[in-house]
Amino acid sequence: MISEAVLRQLYPSAREGAVEGVVSQAGAVLSQFGISDRQNRLHFFLAQIGHESGGLRIAEENLNYTGPRMMQVWPSRFPTLASTNGLAGNPRALANNVYGGRMGNDAADDGWTYRGRGFIQITGKDGYAQVGERAGLDLVGNPDWAAKPEHALRVACAFWTWKGLNPKCDAGDFVAVTKGINGGKTGLQDRFNWLEKVQDLVAWPLNGAAPAQPEVVLGIPRLKAAQLKLRDLGLYDGSIDGIFGTRSRKGLKVYQADNGLPANGKLTQATVELLGI
Repeated sequence: MISEAVLRQLYPSAREGAVEGVVSQAGAVLSQFGISDRQNRLHFFLAQIGHESGGLRIAEENLNYTGPRMMQVWPSRFPTLASTNGLAGNPRALANNVYGGRMGNDAADDGWTYRGRGFIQITGKDGYAQVGERAGLDLVGNPDWAAKPEHALRVACAFWTWKGLNPKCDAGDFVAVTKGINGGKTGLQDRFNWLEKVQDLVAWPLNGAAPAQPEVVLGIPRLKAAQLKLRDLGLYDGSIDGIFGTRSRKGLKVYQADNGLPANGKLTQATVELLGI
């Protein structure tokens, strides 16, 4: 279980009720969707929702844009200021303009009805249907539920599952997780900043059961130092990014075996001490 104290430290600007909602759901929901099963899954998930929701502060897409801002966000749709006429300061009209007739939106007001909501914002009727099916919630009939504190974590986990992000976490590919969420690398540096904060604050496993050889929770600088050491020894040829994925662990297993340690690929206390990080 993630404690309320840790979540408030991680997300100090969270909106009212958001932290309490996560605490009440975390034990059962994170386990149900397999997110608390592995360290990378949990850390990547908490970092990504931190970025996507502004630290659990944003629950719904803000579509109250000026004309120039619309031109920045949707340049092909709004190539001139004149093309934004009637939409500036009119969120409902803007939503129906940019989202209507696609993503499963087929009724006149669907663009507005199925605008972005949740810790990882679902957009479009098809998205609400897909996430709702996995969450066990009728989000098409009740789209506001996606932003409710009592459902928000479940909805975010269902989105995560819909996009198939756990395997990308297991491969240690934080960039691929980012692309799976928004189709590109928007906000990547901020997402990495969130990941570093999560790694410093959130212990794993959540159930409190200590494995026989527990893995030390390290921040990104020390994880990078481990990767550098393995690279210098010719055991790792990947990026020095602080994400300890499959390639990093493969090299670590060889290092451990060469030095008489259990070759489990985990950054145990004995391994960290031997690496000198």
